[in-house]
Amino acid sequence: MKKYKFRLQTVLDIKEKKLEQKLLELARIADVLNKEVEIEKQLVNEQNTLQSKIVAISTIDPPQSLLEIQNARHYWSTLGTKIANQKERIKNVKVFLQAKQTEVNEAVKEKKVLENLKEKEQEKFYKEFLAYERRELDEMATGRFIRQTAQG
Repeated sequence: MKKYKFRLQTVLDIKEKKLEQKLLELARIADVLNKEVEIEKQLVNEQNTLQSKIVAISTIDPPQSLLEIQNARHYWSTLGTKIANQKERIKNVKVFLQAKQTEVNEAVKEKKVLENLKEKEQEKFYKEFLAYERRELDEMATGRFIRQTAQG
């Protein structure tokens, strides 16, 4: 039996490689997002800890702790700025992640279209092959029948 060969197989292979590449890129971006979120959590925890420290220092002897409180509050506002910047970075990474997800979805669609085309062409090929085989068998059977009736 003749084997089916998809004429656009190289294009399908290219689409599959493109999809794999985009999935790897998506995974890398997701990893970056997770790291950025983790950094933000650490900054927030550090800010909360510092806030508790400021409150604790405030209850101690005021003249000695005034400079400490001032430095802690300055650092606390610096942490606030870092947290705001980190949130902006996370927002940017999320936008980039969504764009990459859109690219992945498009690549999946392109690959799916080619796979569906391949399936349909393959079905058509085998149907035509079976029809051809059936005609050949019918001709052989008709030839035998004619020979047998001619002999008989």
